[in-house]
Amino acid sequence: MNIIKILLIIHSRKTLQLVTKAIEDNKQYQIIATATNGVEGFYKVIKYSPDIIILDIDIPAMNGTKVLNNILDYQSIPILVLTRGIQQGKQVMNQALNKDCVTIIEKPQGKMDSYQPSFSFHFVQKIERLIEKPVEESKVLESTNPIQSNKRDSFIVIGTSTGGPRALQTVLTNLPDDFQTPILIVQHMPSGFTKSLAKRLNFLTSLQVKEAVDKEVIVNGTVYIAPGGKHMEIQKLDSSFHIQLTELSPVNGHRPSVDVLFRSLAKMKNVNKIAVILTGMGKDGAEGVKLLKKQDKETIIINQSKETSIVYGMPKAVEDTNLVDYTVPLTQVSDKLVYVIEMLGGDKNGY
Repeated sequence: MNIIKILLIIHSRKTLQLVTKAIEDNKQYQIIATATNGVEGFYKVIKYSPDIIILDIDIPAMNGTKVLNNILDYQSIPILVLTRGIQQGKQVMNQALNKDCVTIIEKPQGKMDSYQPSFSFHFVQKIERLIEKPVEESKVLESTNPIQSNKRDSFIVIGTSTGGPRALQTVLTNLPDDFQTPILIVQHMPSGFTKSLAKRLNFLTSLQVKEAVDKEVIVNGTVYIAPGGKHMEIQKLDSSFHIQLTELSPVNGHRPSVDVLFRSLAKMKNVNKIAVILTGMGKDGAEGVKLLKKQDKETIIINQSKETSIVYGMPKAVEDTNLVDYTVPLTQVSDKLVYVIEMLGGDKNGY
């Protein structure tokens, strides 16, 4: 008899007791580790390589859906999710990166005793079905909701260099969990370093952060970081927008270049454009800002203040264009982005 190794990610002591009792009644299952929050849970997935995960969606230290998708992005693994009701269960399934790996079970309502035979029976049934269900090996990296160009969509483009990783962390972690407007970022970094930056930011924020892939569809709720050594552009194909990566000559001494990304957005018609310049050395981005404003005077330019910039090079070059709409401290950039999206006639959901 093969033993099924189970990891529990559960914060509530009573829920943990209930689940533990249900599992211990079946000798085929073995609890190999427990975690009381999302961050700890994700680390233990990597450390213990369980066969199945029991995840209570109501956990601290990381949004429950976020840790669910972090796990699925790392590995396609069966996950039984405990929810408070049908509506919360539907929300979880709608947001899951790989629905084939996920099954929902409702937690008992009212007073939760240490043993409930009815719950235990259905709980074990759910586990058995998950184990029997073939799991798709390939990861689901894209949302099922690509942006359609027949709407007044919004794009946020960000350029940064020296001090950028810390600045990006501040901006992205301060955005609302349900912020859906796509964000494209050029961070001056050599090849290889941008992937680890994307993974770290993806772990720290509720948003989906990834290193951009050539020709992929730009989707809502996703942050794209240009790979080191490649320019990143926005390209419109048919009814949707795509990422285009190239290895053309460096611009302003950089590849990726902020100006290249900004110029590509300037070409887009009937979309809301928001450009952000954060801390960095040099002047990359200033010419792109000029072109954005020239092509669309309603483009919004947000600049990081001198006082909060590690290096006031790129922000100063943009400030000198006299085209900046808002100069704000780093900690206020995220609030300004939410405000601007609302002001442009949409909301933080992008369209």
